[in-house]
Amino acid sequence: MKFILNNKEYELDLFDVDVMENYETATLNSAEKMIEMGKSEDKCQKLSDVMKIGCDIIFDFFDNVFGKGASENIFDGKRNYKLCLNTYKECNEQYKKFAVKNLPEELNPILSNLGNKQNYINARKKKMKKYKAKNEMNVVQHS
Repeated sequence: MKFILNNKEYELDLFDVDVMENYETATLNSAEKMIEMGKSEDKCQKLSDVMKIGCDIIFDFFDNVFGKGASENIFDGKRNYKLCLNTYKECNEQYKKFAVKNLPEELNPILSNLGNKQNYINARKKKMKKYKAKNEMNVVQHS
């Protein structure tokens, strides 16, 4: 699939399972980091600090998806917060269009939840807590 990001073209084979998994992981990680940034207890940060952190999260996303240095190329070495957010949003919109157009109908229930990352993140955290609690119980029982 061709992604157009900041008027530049990038190729990504989203039919390759490893590539798709990498894209999904990078998307989830960036969403989690953005949510954590919003919950930050240090509410006295300067706006420029928040913008830098946001750009760093998005730069990491693009470097993880398209390869090291991709973010520098996409943004021409600039760190413009609005441009970062818009490009990140556009990338995810292009991904959703690809998924809806190219993936089998059986995946529609999954695809309908693509835009709801927060529910996915919460479900993943809940599942991990249950898994950790179960493992801790097993350790205590074997002691």
